[in-house]
Amino acid sequence: MQNKKSQVAETITLVFVTIVIIVIMLIFVFISSALHIIKSVDSGVKIGSIEDRIKEKTSFAYSLNSENKNKIEIWLKEIKWP
Repeated sequence: MQNKKSQVAETITLVFVTIVIIVIMLIFVFISSALHIIKSVDSGVKIGSIEDRIKEKTSFAYSLNSENKNKIEIWLKEIKWP
């Protein structure tokens, strides 16, 4: 009987400690997300528009292989810009 009581006590302790650890982790996640909303960090990377990025990739593709220029221009015309 003594052995069963110690096993139950140990199991309850492990469950309680696991719940406490999960709660602490959730608190840190909520705090970090709140800090992210309050303070925005500038990474220094400027994000251009999608059109600028496609033009950059297209010019690079033209420089590699000019034979596909017509195909690329047709694809770009088929894209429906927002």
